[in-house]
Amino acid sequence: MRFEIRGVRIFDGERLIERGGVVVEGGRILRVDEDDEMAEHRGATLLPALIDSHVHVYSDAQLRQAAAFGVLTAMDMGTVVPLRAVALKKQSLLADHAELLSPIQAVTSPGGHGTQFGYPTSTVGGPSEVTFFVEACVALGADYIKIIYSPEERRLTTISMETLRAAIDEARRHRKLSLVHCITSHAARAALDCGADGLTHIFADEEPGRSFAREFARRGAFVVPTLSVLQSAVGMRPGEGLLSDPRLSPFIEPTARDHLRRSFLAARDWRYARAETTLRSLRDEGVPILAGTDAPNPGTSHGVSLHGELELLVRAGLEPLEALRAATCVPADRFGLSDRGRIAPGLRADLLLIGGNPVDDIRNTREILGVWKAGVPIQREPFDLTAGHELT
Repeated sequence: MRFEIRGVRIFDGERLIERGGVVVEGGRILRVDEDDEMAEHRGATLLPALIDSHVHVYSDAQLRQAAAFGVLTAMDMGTVVPLRAVALKKQSLLADHAELLSPIQAVTSPGGHGTQFGYPTSTVGGPSEVTFFVEACVALGADYIKIIYSPEERRLTTISMETLRAAIDEARRHRKLSLVHCITSHAARAALDCGADGLTHIFADEEPGRSFAREFARRGAFVVPTLSVLQSAVGMRPGEGLLSDPRLSPFIEPTARDHLRRSFLAARDWRYARAETTLRSLRDEGVPILAGTDAPNPGTSHGVSLHGELELLVRAGLEPLEALRAATCVPADRFGLSDRGRIAPGLRADLLLIGGNPVDDIRNTREILGVWKAGVPIQREPFDLTAGHELT
C-alpha cells in the first residue's frame, strides 16, 4: 500500500519542518520532502506516533485505546502474570493495537510493591535468587528489566540494596536496560549508585538540589517523571482536564473515564512543586527525559493521559519541542528502537496527524486527525456515552 501526506508541517522527531510531505509504501516511510507547496493538510502537523514509557497493561482493550490516541508504543512496567504479559505482547502486534514492550515481571520482594493486587506474583528473596529470576524473564521475551526498590513504602517490604545491585548487574549481563521504581530521593540515589539505567518516577519528598542533578547526568541515566500519576498521588486530579476537553472526551471509553475521575488519597508529605523543581534541574543538566503516564493508575488512562503528560512537562519547564522529543525520539533512542520515534526514510510509518502546531501550544496534539500503524490507518470511533458503546 502506498499513500502520501502532503502540505503539512512535520515534526520529524527532533525538529520542526514548516512545510513538507511524506510518502509511505509497504508500511515504511519511503521519502520525506521539504518545502512541499501543496495545501492538502494546510495548518496540520504530522508527528511520529507517540511512545508512552511507563504503563501497566492488563487487557488488549487498553492497547486499542492507546492506539486510538496516537500512542503506538507502550512500555509496560509490570503487568499481572508472566504468561499474560507474553500473550499481550503478541496481541499488541495487531494493526489497531499499540505495540507493547515488557519486562515480563518486575523484580520485587516477598510482600513488596506489586504483590498487593491479589495476583500470583513471583518474588526475589535475596541476591542469590536474582540470576534465575532475570534469566526466566529474558527467556520469556523481556525487553528490559524492571526492579522495585522502595525502602520507604508503607505497609510493604522491599528488596535489599544488595539485591538491587545484583539485579542491575544481571540485567547488564543480558544486555538489558535496568529500570528502577523509586519514590523518594534517597531510593533514587541508591539506584543510581548501583548503576541503574533509568528511573521510572520522579520524586516529591524533597528537592535534592543541583548537585544531585549533576550526578544524575554524570551517571548517564534517564528519568520517566510520570507527572500525571504524581499529581494523583498528592490528591490532585490530572484526568479532569482530559475528560472536559472535547477533542479527547468522545473517544474515552467508559471504564477509562472512571479511572480519570479518581485520584489517590493524599496521605504522604509530598509536594508536587518539588517534583517540578527537580525535573527542571535534571533537564538543565541534560538528563534524558522520557514521557510516561503510569496508566491506568487513578487519574490516568491509556493513550489519552500521554497528551496530559506532555502538557505537564511543558508546565514544568520543558520547551514544547523537548516534550515532543520525550514522547518520540528520546525513548526510541534509550530503548534501542531504531525503527520508530522519527519520521525518516526506512522507518516504520507509525504516524500521528494533528490539527495546529504543537510548538505553539502542546495541547494541539489532542486534535487528532489521523493515526497510522505501519502505514495502516486506525479507525477512531466516538463512544455513545449514554449507552456505553461505540457509535456506529
